[in-house]
Amino acid sequence: MTLIRVRLLLALSAAVLLPLLAGAIYLAVRFPAPAIPALLGAVLGGRRSVRQTPEGLTPLDRRAWLQVYGASTRMAILFGALGYAALGAFGVGVPSPEAPFFWRLFGGLVFGALAGVIAGWAVALVAELLLNTRWVRQFRRAKRAA
Repeated sequence: MTLIRVRLLLALSAAVLLPLLAGAIYLAVRFPAPAIPALLGAVLGGRRSVRQTPEGLTPLDRRAWLQVYGASTRMAILFGALGYAALGAFGVGVPSPEAPFFWRLFGGLVFGALAGVIAGWAVALVAELLLNTRWVRQFRRAKRAA
């Protein structure tokens, strides 16, 4: 793969995905109660998946990246749903703390799972963008040395 193609793919992915990531960060700052448990789950799931990859991650290994995205999203959904449901049961971080217990618990499960989907995607995306930029730098150094 040529350096121009790598740069083009990296620029296109950054141009499309960075605004979405900025929106996800805004939602996490605006609504921290569902975001914090979801981010914790996403980071734990992503790190666990990366450690289980035997040969290490490369930007071109789509199967390994699908496993990272899947693991971080699964753990983020689980942590986000259970964490926000627990907070919602106590009336912490919910829009209407005087609502009946069932609805706070149900809302916590639903919105915590939604926060988990966003957090799982965002954590894996940041990891992939960081690895891609590092890979481009290594590719550039190897090309200069040759």
